[in-house]
Amino acid sequence: MLAQYLGERRVNVVVTGLDVATTLAALEVPILLTGGSFHAPARSFTGQLVRTALAWLRLDKVFF
Repeated sequence: MLAQYLGERRVNVVVTGLDVATTLAALEVPILLTGGSFHAPARSFTGQLVRTALAWLRLDKVFF
């Protein structure tokens, strides 16, 4: 639901999950997909690469 709401805003979004990335892409919201080890049941990326990428970024707001 949050992803659909963001389509109405001027934002750039960092995501770790494929479903959210797909929803945002359909709404033409700019996204950064972190990458990492793919966890199929959650359809998202996990692991050290994700943690490193998120630690490197300076984000204004975060939603988990």
